[in-house]
Amino acid sequence: MVSVEVSNRSGQRIEESTVVELARLVLAGEGVEDGELGVAFVGPDEMRRLKREHLGVDEATDEKRWHS
Repeated sequence: MVSVEVSNRSGQRIEESTVVELARLVLAGEGVEDGELGVAFVGPDEMRRLKREHLGVDEATDEKRWHS
């Protein structure tokens, strides 16, 4: 079985059980039956910092589609 850990640092309400179920379904569809997965939900400032650190891109993520 795949172990899924969810971390919500976004300040938004999420249904953790739905995230875990979806992750397991996607991984099963890809043939992954065993392992560990971490899923983190972050706010805009942290997302910008992560993009800068890992992608070398210092720009905000397009938030319009999330706040319609």
